[in-house]
Order: sequence, then structure tokens, then C-alpha cells
Amino acid sequence: MSCCGPDFARAAAPTETVRGIAGAARPRRLVRIPGGRFTTGTDRAVFPQDGEAHRRTVTLRPFLIDPFAVTNAWFADFVAATGYRTEAERIGWSAVFRPGGAPAGRDSVPSWWERVDGACWRAPRGPGSAAAPGHPVVQVS
Repeated sequence: MSCCGPDFARAAAPTETVRGIAGAARPRRLVRIPGGRFTTGTDRAVFPQDGEAHRRTVTLRPFLIDPFAVTNAWFADFVAATGYRTEAERIGWSAVFRPGGAPAGRDSVPSWWERVDGACWRAPRGPGSAAAPGHPVVQVS
């Protein structure tokens, strides 16, 4: 199921919602993830700059997570309430996915990513683009 498909709103609609500062409905339900030890990473990194290496064991404390993707409208509420600025907003650019690109060599960035000045969550493809309120927020890290 796609976030943009006709069944998304029905499938993602929670039984109980709250309204944020900007009035966007969001679910009032969090899922508890038990903590524990697990292995993450790899010893065979394809792109070392992605930070996936080295394989290691980490321990996480229990935490709560929203079972739904955060929408642009929900993120706008968060920004309005906190004044938060994303990394892309602070540095002035972000990497934007370019369909049809090809993998690069081991020491370079894959060509399916392209640096775009001004790309951020409000303008996910750069200046002139707009974030759809009901779509999952992108360009955040």
C-alpha cells in the first residue's frame, strides 16, 4: 500500500485523534518497543560514507514510537511548537533522490542522489516544490 493510494487514509486512520497547533489530526497512540541488545551494521559496507560499518552490538532502552509515518502537517505542528530547524534548513541543502541514477564506485556518492540547494522538508525537491500536508515528511534526519 502506498502513502498516496486511495486506501491509505482509511488504513492509517486511528480510532482516536488529537489536533495539533495547526489543526492537523494525528493519532493518539504510541507503540511500546521493548529495549534490548541487538546487532546492527555490516562488515561489508557498500558505501562507507553511509556509516553502516562496522557490525556492532548495541543496547537500547525501551521507547515509544508512533505507528504511523509523520506527515508534513504533523511535522509543521512540531516546528510551530518548538521552533525546530532541520539539518537541511541549517546547512541550506539536502540530497534529493534522482530516479534512474546508477550506483557509484565504493568511494563516491551514488548517482541516484543529487545535492539540491534549498531542499528541505517544506520544499522536498528544492525551491518551487511543496510538501503535501498528508504525505510523510522527508528531508529530516
